[in-house]
Amino acid sequence: MTSGCTDKRLAKLLYAYELGMLDESDRAALELHLLECEHCFARAEKFAPLAGLLRESESVRKAFGGRPVRDTVPHQTVPGRKSASRSSWGAVVRLSLVVAVVLVVLILRPWQLEFRPTHEAVAGENRLVIITFENLSAPTDPGRLGEIVAHLLIADLSESRFLRVVSSQRVSDLGRLLGQSDSAGVSPDLATEIADRASARRLLTGTVIESGEGLRVWSELTDVGSGVVIASQEVIGAPGESVFALVDRLAEQVRADMSLPEGARSEADRPVAEVTTSSREALQCYLEGLEYVERMYRREAVEAFEKAIGYDSTFAMAYYYLAMFKDRTLVDRAVQYSGGASWVEQRYIHAYAAELDDDRQEMISQLRQIVDRYPDEKEAYYRLGLYHWHENRLDSAVFFLQRAIDIDPLYRNAYNNLTYAYSEMQDFANAIGTINRYISLAPGEANPYDTRGDLCASNGDPQMAIESYQQALKIKPDFTVSAFKLAAMYIMLAQNAEADSLLAALRHSPELPVRMLAHYYQPRVLVHQGRFAAALAAIDSTAEAVKEDLVAAGTEEGERAGSHRLKAGIYAEIGNLDLALAEIDSAIAINRRSSPHDSITFGYIRAHYLAQKGDFAGADSIRRSLTAHFDATGEAPCYQYWAAGGIELARGNPGGAAEELQKAAALTPVVSDFQTNYLLARAYLEADQLGKAVELLQRLSSIYHAGRLTNPIDDVKLHYYLGRAYEKSRWNDRAAQEYQTFLDLWKYADPGLESVSDARQRLARLGS
Repeated sequence: MTSGCTDKRLAKLLYAYELGMLDESDRAALELHLLECEHCFARAEKFAPLAGLLRESESVRKAFGGRPVRDTVPHQTVPGRKSASRSSWGAVVRLSLVVAVVLVVLILRPWQLEFRPTHEAVAGENRLVIITFENLSAPTDPGRLGEIVAHLLIADLSESRFLRVVSSQRVSDLGRLLGQSDSAGVSPDLATEIADRASARRLLTGTVIESGEGLRVWSELTDVGSGVVIASQEVIGAPGESVFALVDRLAEQVRADMSLPEGARSEADRPVAEVTTSSREALQCYLEGLEYVERMYRREAVEAFEKAIGYDSTFAMAYYYLAMFKDRTLVDRAVQYSGGASWVEQRYIHAYAAELDDDRQEMISQLRQIVDRYPDEKEAYYRLGLYHWHENRLDSAVFFLQRAIDIDPLYRNAYNNLTYAYSEMQDFANAIGTINRYISLAPGEANPYDTRGDLCASNGDPQMAIESYQQALKIKPDFTVSAFKLAAMYIMLAQNAEADSLLAALRHSPELPVRMLAHYYQPRVLVHQGRFAAALAAIDSTAEAVKEDLVAAGTEEGERAGSHRLKAGIYAEIGNLDLALAEIDSAIAINRRSSPHDSITFGYIRAHYLAQKGDFAGADSIRRSLTAHFDATGEAPCYQYWAAGGIELARGNPGGAAEELQKAAALTPVVSDFQTNYLLARAYLEADQLGKAVELLQRLSSIYHAGRLTNPIDDVKLHYYLGRAYEKSRWNDRAAQEYQTFLDLWKYADPGLESVSDARQRLARLGS
């Protein structure tokens, strides 16, 4: 086990190191050793992906009595070879005799590993890289024929248990890493380097010609180590013969020339059209969609995948991406047609379906099957990172996203989400470094600047956020996600003329959903000014003005529900709880018509209004129904705690309210959940937990997230409550500043607002 190592004692500590079980002294010694010993460094890199997933295993935690294997997850497991800087791990458990037992449990039990020397050895010997074929009939390959041939060949050969075919994504990643803009027409030296970087034993390159007589394909199978051509293949298509049939015949020749063992002959060999799509046009659109996904151009990606579905209504992977970027319910179609997808694609589909069903164990099971068979499958680590990010397990999210980047240092999407994870951890230094790297990888794309805008907005730099969103729009004027964030920034900063101008332009967008959202945003400018009567009139007039567009866009119900919620917030603020309840009831009814299985949205708000009105029996009834829902489904019970917190606050029990709202706040990052934390801060204030109230209100006031405009009234009253928290803390100068900010924002507010009158009186007392 330790042959070739310069220090056998340290080599034996490697697995304990990867699992975070060394004390500080041994950890430091081993990290320095890894910088010097090539043998142990290679072993560490090989074991790291497995170690990462072992730490996430539910059965591993059970083996430790429910405790996590370690308390923190490293940002980088193996230290860099060129730098002696150490990772900032905290030692979790001191190494002892129990480590040997633990490793047996960790490695064998959760993964249920079986020793299959025949298959694993054969797979290692038969690791194959396929480079995009060169289209001799059209060197620019506008129809992606060369890419399609390689993609189909990879899909076909990957079904064999006796082959390990490097994914087309991995080939493309390595090509870009080596300076190739795409993998078509790469030089022989670069193709060999790609294969070598992928640890492949064999390399397949080829050319294709398409003419009126049909398709013709030539390919060569090369031994990577020696550079010797082992065999060549040629397939000539009959007139009208599809590229799918041609690839089936070519794959048969490649299998024969790979000298696979006898067992390979008994494997089922499905036609390639049965593990992807049977439509060349659909596949072309799908590959185009993947490029848009990489660039975060969701609208264009959705259009490409919808075109693919238009050519092939059973294309499972096109539904998979549409479920992610357009309509989650389409995952059912992806599952329905998953039998027509490849082995690895089926696992991605079922992992995503399990995630939407909140079946964490099944999702992780599907993804770990992928990395077990394909250790360099970055997408699996990326998906695990996203899952943990959405679950607010930020350390784990950073770990998995960093793993994806370790596999592909040019992985733009991983850098994108790693920036958000660091930001939500308030690790601004790492967030800045990550976003700068992302921008350097894609300086001509809009999304990196949009992400930088979000980073600055969430960390108290609204002007830089505005400049970043403007830069994104300069690169791509129809990148409307940045346009609406920019509008939100203008509203929050009371730059009302700029907000009105931008929203007016968006209301004339050629895209119906954009026009609808612009109409939906417009009344928020008035609400943010405290001009409630004008806002109510604007909401009603907007509904009539855009009714035809709403029906045409198929979004009438959803937009109307949001408008009713906004009106409910206005009525609650002016003390008309009967009308507030009527509006929230309308929102609930509309939402249930469009989403019959959704029984919880807006319910917690209704519980708040009932409690404020004094109907605690009705409010508690809603809270109990929410509790039953979350107990039955196993979903994160954020709304349940929200309802309970609001009820206790209305009862005059702010301490109890804070306890409930703390549970809700723990489920989501502060950055993306303004409303929960705003209510929690109010509970702290009423409970005289002034240190917590001031700290949380200050944090919220520095986060210019668009979520603050879910209820624009709260965005403004944040300053009023921060003023009260300062005043109670006897920080009178700061209190006066916040009261003045609040009054300036609502200088044109409707008369008679209680909070405005109270702020004026408090400011006058402080001044005297």
